[in-house]
Amino acid sequence: MPIHDLINCINRMILIHEKLFELSTIKKQLIIQNKVDELSKMLIQEARCMRLVEEEDNRRIDAITRFLFEKGIQMRGKMAVSELAKLVNDRNDKAKLLQEVERLNQVVKKLKDINALNQLLIQQSLQFISCGFDLFLGEPAQEATYRRPAPSAYDIQRKAVMDRRF
Repeated sequence: MPIHDLINCINRMILIHEKLFELSTIKKQLIIQNKVDELSKMLIQEARCMRLVEEEDNRRIDAITRFLFEKGIQMRGKMAVSELAKLVNDRNDKAKLLQEVERLNQVVKKLKDINALNQLLIQQSLQFISCGFDLFLGEPAQEATYRRPAPSAYDIQRKAVMDRRF
């Protein structure tokens, strides 16, 4: 039954997103501890999870399409879960669908929050590195070669007065 396939798909998406949250929590510690090698390995694991999310999302779309086809409804664009839930006849299935979607939304929100924090930590780390380079290298010096200073407008006017014949 397509509605059960949809609920199972959402369950798998929740598990994948929880794994991503776990990886992001570990990544936060790696950023703080400046463990770049381990951080790059973590990014590879995150990329694998993101591919799984894409695959599950495609399965979710297929399940929705099959469910709507069974109901004799042609899908036009995107459909909100609340609209889809209205089409589910069984109360238990409807409640389970809405409950799982709410769980998925909560996990995604937690994941967004920790990713925003990780992004901020990385920006601060880059600013710290930049500041360290500036302290180590010092202020940029003037050019090493001599260059005749550009004449100012005052100098040009003065020359014109001095060069004048009387």
